[in-house]
Amino acid sequence: MGPIEVLFITIQIIIAAIGMVRGYAKELGNTLVFMVVIFLLAYFGDRAESILTSFGQLVFGIVPDSNDMRAFLFAMYVAVFLSVVFASYAGRTLDFPGKQMPPPQGSLLSLLIGLLNGYLVAGTLWFYADKYSYPLLNVNTDQFSPTAELMLQYLPQTVAANPVAWMVPVALLILLRVRG
Repeated sequence: MGPIEVLFITIQIIIAAIGMVRGYAKELGNTLVFMVVIFLLAYFGDRAESILTSFGQLVFGIVPDSNDMRAFLFAMYVAVFLSVVFASYAGRTLDFPGKQMPPPQGSLLSLLIGLLNGYLVAGTLWFYADKYSYPLLNVNTDQFSPTAELMLQYLPQTVAANPVAWMVPVALLILLRVRG
């Protein structure tokens, strides 16, 4: 396997390309959804983790504090997050009203919002992979490049560790959406 940062940068670039195609008005709706989900996962994370640990132990017989439990928790968090990501891209979106800006301004804004969404998605996946010690990826963290070590310090949940910090941009995006 190559450097782990290449995997997550690739995810970010793919989502940025999708953002370019869809346009910034639709991408801002996805940004809002992603930030709300990140807030919910962070705010209820400890409670959800204890419930999921009990569930995994009772239903599947997974031993707490084992690699299997870390893999189970990682899979649950990622499944919830990716389900929301998929639904937000596949279903009806929260389009932001107004007239689209013409190229190149509109294209540049679409790219920037797409990069932000890619950062939120790839960064959240990497955050949970790191939190649960890369249970399904067979990664040796001792072999991380200096770039990967640096990028780990700037994951979304690391930059805004307090869940309430996610509600400020959410409130601003909701105001933009409502006021048009």
